Amino acid sequence: LPQFLSGEVTISPSIGATTGTQLKTAYSGNETVTYQWYKDGNAIAGATSTTYTPSTAGSYTVIASAADYQSKNSNAVTVVSPLSGTITINPAGPEGLISTQLTAVYTGSEIGRTYQWYKDGNPITSATGTAYTPSAAGSYTVTVSAPGYDTKTSTHVDVVSTELSLSGTVTISPSGPVITNTLLTAAYSGSEGGTIYQWYKDGTSIAGATSPTYTPSAAGIYIVTVSADAHGDKNSNTVTVNLPDLSGAIAINPPGPVITNTQLTASYTGSESGVTYQWYKDGNPIAGETGTTYTPSAAGSYTVTVSAAGYNSKSAAVTVLSTLSGSISISPSSGVITGTQLTAVYTGSESGRTYQWYNDGTAIAGATGTTYTPSATGSYTVTVSASGFQSKTSAPVTILPDLPGSPLPGPGWFPP
Repeated sequence: LPQFLSGEVTISPSIGATTGTQLKTAYSGNETVTYQWYKDGNAIAGATSTTYTPSTAGSYTVIASAADYQSKNSNAVTVVSPLSGTITINPAGPEGLISTQLTAVYTGSEIGRTYQWYKDGNPITSATGTAYTPSAAGSYTVTVSAPGYDTKTSTHVDVVSTELSLSGTVTISPSGPVITNTLLTAAYSGSEGGTIYQWYKDGTSIAGATSPTYTPSAAGIYIVTVSADAHGDKNSNTVTVNLPDLSGAIAINPPGPVITNTQLTASYTGSESGVTYQWYKDGNPIAGETGTTYTPSAAGSYTVTVSAAGYNSKSAAVTVLSTLSGSISISPSSGVITGTQLTAVYTGSESGRTYQWYNDGTAIAGATGTTYTPSATGSYTVTVSASGFQSKTSAPVTILPDLPGSPLPGPGWFPP
């Protein structure tokens, strides 16, 4: 019978691991062992070294094996993804006053987020919303969580108990939204002397930004705090600063719909330097396609995005269709009089085909089958369509009147 391995298999770190964190296994026995890493119980191809760096969230283990010994499993390590956004408290402080509502501001978009407020490092019972109004002095933080993600905690805001409050209000003009490099001016309406200003971007103080004016060079949420000796700080309204739009227009030629293997060309009319391009199919970036032209080989919805540092990107879209494999015709194709059934003959095999009959270029209401019996003279065509394909239209068939007592038209017959 196989012997038992003498040592234990462990993974470090055992807790708090996020995607991109290197996991390392160790075996405490004397046997020479080999390793196999697993995610959610499934072996990871090629992951047979003492270290592994996970790129996706999950439960990770490693199995140590040796000839003539039973394999041994490690402890399981839960790996989570880092939250994409930042968490801040507004007003950001550095100090706030008792009875001033604090609001958690999270910039990410993960679903199922929850919040927990803390005072002096201890969770506050039932304080699980995006806003909290402190009733006691202390150091307050808020933590945001989401299933499958690591938690994030804001920087602290110190709430103070003070008998004096600044008498005025703080405002920023223009009140926004504005674009970068717009001069912001703070105004304080109170009469206290020795007021000090501090500007903040996304909850973080801006070094050296302590005058009543500030010109932001980056997009974000801006506020200014006014403080004075023996008074609590007072925060302004928030101002949203956005990147400016690119000056030009982006277009794709030809504008579409087009068929596969047609070269698409992106045309941008602006003059910004350092512009870059990225082509997308059905919302997903196409690897390596960063030039002004692209030739799609598959049907889909294509876009191209033009970008430049310091500006909002712009995009244009075009629909690309495949060519139907067959040909479409009408039978009979000549010498046809009113009351004769026409049949659409399509030689391709695409599924989900639909038909539309036309008389003199006008769609016939309700005529969407493979057959149609005209009651009026005219030039009749039929169009076949299928999802993701360019439609095809038959050659026209002329329908002649059925004159009473006249012979049926045949070869060599011509209308009088």
